[in-house]
Amino acid sequence: MTSDPIPAGLEAWLPGFIADELRPEKIEEWVVRTGGAIKAAIPDLAAQPELPVALDNAIREHWLAFLGAFTQPTFHFRLVEGGVLLAQEVAARQFPIEVMIKIYRVAQQASWAYVTGVINSIPPDTVDHTAVLVY
Repeated sequence: MTSDPIPAGLEAWLPGFIADELRPEKIEEWVVRTGGAIKAAIPDLAAQPELPVALDNAIREHWLAFLGAFTQPTFHFRLVEGGVLLAQEVAARQFPIEVMIKIYRVAQQASWAYVTGVINSIPPDTVDHTAVLVY
């Protein structure tokens, strides 16, 4: 949970970023990029019937929930329904709990790489990059 103020300059930039990221093709790029990283790190997932679909749905729902909450003054994490269904699918196939941990760790790494790239693309005279990363 955070209640930090939006960094100077970000308030003007953020609505355009969110609008762009909510375009269907950008959402699918996010799913493909993040899902690809996870499937490469855990190849057994891709070999399971229906598991790749559950994974993609969970990624999509998490991203949409994040974008929807990003401009709110206080952030509260919530596990989206797709995340619950993914965990159930993983458990039903008797994968160890470490698989779920690895899914989220790889997704976090892919997200961090994407976000730092986006922030680095913002002209430095527009916003303090460090303040944005902390926010």
